[in-house]
Amino acid sequence: MIGSRLSHPLLAAAALQLAAAAPTPAPLTFDTILRSPLPLAEQLLGRSAAGIVEAQAVPVPGVAQFQGLQLYFAPHAHATDRAGLCRLEMQQVALPFVEPRDDAGTLRPEPPETITYYALTGPAPDLGMARADSAGNETACGRLTPFLNRENWHIAPVRFAGRDADPAQAAFAFRAMAAARETENFHPNPCPSGDSPACVDPQAFRRATDLRDLSYIRVEHCPSNAASFCVIGTFDDPARGGFVELRAELDGADLPSVNLAPRVRAASLQAGRFPVF
Repeated sequence: MIGSRLSHPLLAAAALQLAAAAPTPAPLTFDTILRSPLPLAEQLLGRSAAGIVEAQAVPVPGVAQFQGLQLYFAPHAHATDRAGLCRLEMQQVALPFVEPRDDAGTLRPEPPETITYYALTGPAPDLGMARADSAGNETACGRLTPFLNRENWHIAPVRFAGRDADPAQAAFAFRAMAAARETENFHPNPCPSGDSPACVDPQAFRRATDLRDLSYIRVEHCPSNAASFCVIGTFDDPARGGFVELRAELDGADLPSVNLAPRVRAASLQAGRFPVF
């Protein structure tokens, strides 16, 4: 029936006119996306992007030239059942250059990926077992956006034994980082560069760290002692092309229970540099 209707000459001509009038998507080029990534959210995510409030395009470094762009689309953060802890589902899209490259710098989008990030509402939130007031926590988390277009996003993915952390596991990890700032059993490690604040005065750096500046946290076997578990938090040091890790070694050889307060046996600080591509 549909075919017979479209076979009418007038209807077929109208269909061709509509197709010709349909707007052609703008080419995805390096310069245009870098200037204005947010309008591309629906096109690149393949769905309605009404909840997306921000976007940022970050050039991906390569050998002697950029490899393409990485796009980040951020919705509002939402409350968890832990007071002061918010959750954000970030959509990321990689856009490498189409090879061989043309003069316009045309990019090819890869399928979007969703990564869970966590954020704190303050420098020392209550992340204990008490359930949060959902309305108050939702309001506090909603105030955190915008996240992007700043040097530090104040959001961090959390991995727990190789998996994405749930809110209880993320709260445990942040609490372990807080305990690592205060424990007396502290061992700074040798630094590759003396100009990092973590190298100049490790003790002062550790005590002054703001947990909201963490860019990544992971709970895993300790690098120096596989019989123990560590909570390792990474702080980026973009001015020096490096990072600083605050490591909290936990008591016991078993994977820690998130229903108990973290028991930190020792803390250490490790500074390093990202590899140069």
